Amino acid sequence: MRLKRKGCDTLYKIILLVFAFILCVISYFLSKKQEALLVVFTKKNQPTLKAFSVSLLVLAIIGIVIGLFFATKLTSLVFIIIVLCVSAGFSIILSQNIH
Repeated sequence: MRLKRKGCDTLYKIILLVFAFILCVISYFLSKKQEALLVVFTKKNQPTLKAFSVSLLVLAIIGIVIGLFFATKLTSLVFIIIVLCVSAGFSIILSQNIH
């Protein structure tokens, strides 16, 4: 039987909450500061940016809930994998819109 270490759960909580905060900041800039991004993106990419900012905000809220109540190694890794998959999907969709 393994003993559960309380310090590791606290570390997972801190990491997930910081990660969720970063997702909130990125979501804010993608939704509210699109004028600054028009140097790189065109107007036809704005719906994609808006959808991605909403999905990042939803993921940030989920990350806060997981960070506060369910922070373990497995849930942290699964959450990070989900965020990476959403980011990869956004990158693929955005690259298709550029051409």
